[in-house]
Amino acid sequence: MEKELVFEDGVIIPKGYHVGVSFWLIHRSEKYFPKPNEFRPDRWVNDNSRHHDYIPTTSGDDTIPAGNRDAFFAFSGGARSCPGQKYAMKEATIAFAWLIKDLQFCIDPKFKLEIEWKAVIQTPKNGIPATISLRQANIGMD
Repeated sequence: MEKELVFEDGVIIPKGYHVGVSFWLIHRSEKYFPKPNEFRPDRWVNDNSRHHDYIPTTSGDDTIPAGNRDAFFAFSGGARSCPGQKYAMKEATIAFAWLIKDLQFCIDPKFKLEIEWKAVIQTPKNGIPATISLRQANIGMD
């Protein structure tokens, strides 16, 4: 920091200190991402420009509110964020749609996910045992 920074709640960061943000902690915060440790692609289905804090329910309903897109930092944020973010997200969506249209992915039902750190990203330890096959409706079609 080039000068002292004082936050509204009284926290002070003195001049000369380096500050970092833990995206890992933000991405696992219940406040921004309900059920953060679950694979829930449905959290991104709805546009969520007006995210509200998550309030857990006991209704047994398995739906969750959308994740807070403003707290998603895979492409960084602010003025120096990745200029290809929107393109990458659209491209990934289209590629995923093409894959699931014709292919069926089956994960071994005995598989238990274990996370392994590689640099700053997480990967499944020892991979994911799965088989990929053509969907039955597409067999014999070219």
